[in-house]
Amino acid sequence: VSQSHTSRTIHTPGPRYPHGQAYTHACGDDAQAPVLPLFGYSAVAFDGDQMVVAAVRTDERDSWDPSHYNLPELPSLAEAALKAHAGNRVLRQLARCALEYQCYTAQNMFYRRWEAGIPVSPTCNARCVGCISKQPSECCPSPQQRIDFVPRVDEIVELALPHLEEAPRAIISFGQGCEGEPTNEWRVIAEACRAVRARTRRGTLNINTNAGNVEAIEALCDAGMDSFRVSLVSARPPYYERYHRPRGYALADVERSIAAARSRGAFVSINYLTFPGFTDLEPEVDAVCALIERTDVQMVQFRNLNIDPEVFCGLMLEERGELHEPGEAVGPAGPAEPDEPDEPAGIAQAVAHLQDCFPDLIIGNFSVALRD
Repeated sequence: VSQSHTSRTIHTPGPRYPHGQAYTHACGDDAQAPVLPLFGYSAVAFDGDQMVVAAVRTDERDSWDPSHYNLPELPSLAEAALKAHAGNRVLRQLARCALEYQCYTAQNMFYRRWEAGIPVSPTCNARCVGCISKQPSECCPSPQQRIDFVPRVDEIVELALPHLEEAPRAIISFGQGCEGEPTNEWRVIAEACRAVRARTRRGTLNINTNAGNVEAIEALCDAGMDSFRVSLVSARPPYYERYHRPRGYALADVERSIAAARSRGAFVSINYLTFPGFTDLEPEVDAVCALIERTDVQMVQFRNLNIDPEVFCGLMLEERGELHEPGEAVGPAGPAEPDEPDEPAGIAQAVAHLQDCFPDLIIGNFSVALRD
């Protein structure tokens, strides 16, 4: 199985969390095939009569095992919560996410446990190619619909406070799949954080963000945000910009935000959008190591990038396997062929290298509850 080839003939969804895909799958290409939905894809084979998948386990916790979700009592729990909080628009959105989209963080709000999400932002300051809440009609359809309102502070506090006070390993997370960039509404989030922290110190306040707005990150730290999970597909500016397509910020701003959060005592993890054959290239591994060294990131979460492999490779990788700067000509009129094109080392080897370089770095897949 090749790490850098992709498939249009066999499409098998990748392993469920907490595994990360280790290889993409190799077979023939069909130019007429439609763009695949936004799921993770990995290589699957048979070992005797057993199906096996190319994957690397990155987290030992089982909180996100499918056996804990879509339980028979979920519809009645959602119905009871909606009756108790009839005017809360966020809860209506979470009920839809839990029942229709089967979102685990939405379901946890009704199960009153672990990490629960609160969406806040209908807008975004990036145009990520693999965005799961807003896609142009000519591309692959997004698997969920983005919220179309900004919640009031009281709507947020009404849900966040009891969850933090009662749930085991409680986390309230801003920045969900059904919204844009949460720091676009940082003032609302900051006010909600202050209101919650005025009444309880229990639980963890977390935000999943692109961290492009340094002012917002600093203000959220000051308001009581405990944890920041920063999404990026690459620690190299040209490739970061090629995938995330930021508007009004750059990777340098993301780094400044991480440093600002760490200097204020917040926990910071990288939500590392992982694609075999790209993430494990030596220049990419070196770049993410340098970023960790400069900013004191405490955790790297290796997360399967949900995207059609052909779309990603067409955007980020040339057919021969080497990378080129955006806009750089390729072929006879382009740069000379390198003597030794970069070869992917393998995801397991990339993970091991990070652990060797940073023994205290946490490798995982999920956000961490920092306090009871």
